Amino acid sequence: MAPERTPEPPPSHTRMRFGAGSAAAGRTLDPGPPASAAIFVAVASTMPASVNSRTRIFGFPWPRVGHRHNGLPNIFHPRRCGLRRYKDGHGVRCSPAPIRCAGGSSDFIGCDVDRDAAVLGQAKSKYAGTTLRGAAFSLPFHEYLRGYFSEFEDKTGIKVAFDIQAFRVYNQRMDRELSTRGSTYDVIIVTFIYQNRWIGAGWVSDLDEYTSDANATPGDWDPADFVPGVQASMRDPKGHTYAYGVEAGAMILTAARSDLIEKTGRGLPATFDDVIKVCETVHNKEGVAAWTADKLHHWNWIPYLMGMGGGVFKDPPQNLTPTLDTPTAARAAQWYAGLLTRFGPDGVLSYTDDQAMQSQLSGRANMRSQAITWGLPPAKNPDSTVKHTVRYGLVPAGPACAFPGVACHGFGIPAGSRKKGAA
Repeated sequence: MAPERTPEPPPSHTRMRFGAGSAAAGRTLDPGPPASAAIFVAVASTMPASVNSRTRIFGFPWPRVGHRHNGLPNIFHPRRCGLRRYKDGHGVRCSPAPIRCAGGSSDFIGCDVDRDAAVLGQAKSKYAGTTLRGAAFSLPFHEYLRGYFSEFEDKTGIKVAFDIQAFRVYNQRMDRELSTRGSTYDVIIVTFIYQNRWIGAGWVSDLDEYTSDANATPGDWDPADFVPGVQASMRDPKGHTYAYGVEAGAMILTAARSDLIEKTGRGLPATFDDVIKVCETVHNKEGVAAWTADKLHHWNWIPYLMGMGGGVFKDPPQNLTPTLDTPTAARAAQWYAGLLTRFGPDGVLSYTDDQAMQSQLSGRANMRSQAITWGLPPAKNPDSTVKHTVRYGLVPAGPACAFPGVACHGFGIPAGSRKKGAA
């Protein structure tokens, strides 16, 4: 469902404040100018600069974020994205998209950019008259992107036909399409969970060939503008790029009924111990379960496994021997299972994503650790009953530190495409 429309605020940098109890309590973070983008390759997020140098993402060190991309995840509002990189290096012009955050702040990251962006095409392209066919899974950003296809065609002469499918359907069909070197599509989402397979098998194109060619890429479009951490999973071992990020699902903590927590004098939990204490204090108050989750436990559990010192693999990415049979992994599984069974709604172990989301939107469940995209509906969905009580914080830290998950998706070009130059 598309987010609510909000009045266009004046351009400015945006800040996000954290409420009491979060690991960054009292801090106001300025994200600084975000990255530039093209019609199919737009940066949508950066990772938190507030995490310390020990923070790792699913076992991989999180690179230091530069001054141009610091701060919390940028949620670009594509309907305001003209996608222009300014000559002073400041990237797109940013403006706030109001969302209720921890501590009462209503500022979050949005963007507002001139619609005559150079990256949408210089005069008519030599590929004018070409029709590109793209595909992606269902995501609000992709729906918003459709609104720019007519403008893109006006500026370049290139038409775009775009298929949007359900997540599972898209991945199954695209995996089959790519494995046969099919030429049906020219631009696709390179899904995070399939990136190693598709890139390693040579099923998607090396984009460095085009971004390093002045005849193929506008001079004011810089691949270096894309956040290195977001791009890491879309590169091969040699550092070649096969997709450019449009979404980075950085995991955060969302408390739909933070008012119940505040009434106890506590803040959002910052550690695993805090999670249990807060849940014990607020569970079933006013009929609200303290915690909720969907059944993708292989994603939801990992930050807690690693926070306790465990890991999925022995030494990624070199040694991918599974390490889920260790005593630490067993303790982490028991802790996580206890969190859900003690403090979740009835049937939570088999909740679909929609059920978990609805439990927060209706105010029947309070906290959830999930990618930031999933944290927005409680604040923005028209059907949400918790718009005025939802707050956000960092994923709680365990004895070994905090390990928020991140899933980065990006647009790439299938190896079988016959229109790579236009794409």
